[in-house]
Amino acid sequence: MAKRKVLVTGGAGFIGSHLVDQLLKKNYEVVVMDNLSTGYAGYLPPKVTLVNADVRQKAKVAALFKKYHFDIVCHIAGLASNINSFTDPYRDMEVNFFGTMNVVLSCLAFRVPRLLYASSMTVYGHPDKLPVAESQICRPFSYYGISKYAAERFAHATAERPDLKFPLRVTSFRMFNVYGPRQSLTNPYQGALAIFIGNLLRREPVKIFGDGKQSRDFIYIEDIVKAWTEAIDNPKSYGQVYNLGFGKQISIKELVTTIIRAFRLNPAKYPIRYLPGRPGEQRFMQADISLARRELNFRPQDNLASGLAKTIRWSKTEKTR
Repeated sequence: MAKRKVLVTGGAGFIGSHLVDQLLKKNYEVVVMDNLSTGYAGYLPPKVTLVNADVRQKAKVAALFKKYHFDIVCHIAGLASNINSFTDPYRDMEVNFFGTMNVVLSCLAFRVPRLLYASSMTVYGHPDKLPVAESQICRPFSYYGISKYAAERFAHATAERPDLKFPLRVTSFRMFNVYGPRQSLTNPYQGALAIFIGNLLRREPVKIFGDGKQSRDFIYIEDIVKAWTEAIDNPKSYGQVYNLGFGKQISIKELVTTIIRAFRLNPAKYPIRYLPGRPGEQRFMQADISLARRELNFRPQDNLASGLAKTIRWSKTEKTR
């Protein structure tokens, strides 16, 4: 039986490259499209086909679909910075929304039956209550969150069109604070946990924007990619949106203290600088993961202690990235 072909956009990046590894374990043939602006080709094994292209390039996206006849598309490529979305909202919308539109329309043109989309917790804005469930109203207030929600709705609305001549089955994952090996230790606009680890490795002061009381829900990368691959052939997930978090919140101040202690340093003596809060930052976040648990058997295996230990071990061999 021929292997099914999967396209992973953004597949050389942090989440994408881990998903590629998981797909290979499950015997898929994988093609990666990545412009390598933040991705790293070295994270991809030789058996993976890497196409250097940008999702904004409509003709190149279509040509790729025409050449490979994909069975499944995992769309992860996009910009992932709240603060940068305020600096350049046009580019944020161009990549996250119009780039997604190019991918979805190519799924239509070449009859790809399965699409999985990387959405974000930022679509909720300030939730009415915690933990936040998928049924809560989405009121994104950051430009990044707006671009992700618009793209999510475009994908699902397209799949629901009554005039389609084939079934397009879409699933979106509203991912919370994903962390783990391969996350950038130097890019200040990506994951906070990795940035704090990078600060500790370089013995730099840790910068906290705001009062540090804001909370986040951190989920380890291996748990994330297992959920993605488990959903591919699960009919319950067709047309569905899922939260992917651990289901617990921790304040940023407490997170920093935990990381400092993991490096066997004294939190009371380590330099921490508090800076003004930034636009688009959610105050408190915690995922209700009961739907993913029920339908995808999503049960995160790594709590913050075990996931952090794995990430720090990796970080000590990857200090420059």
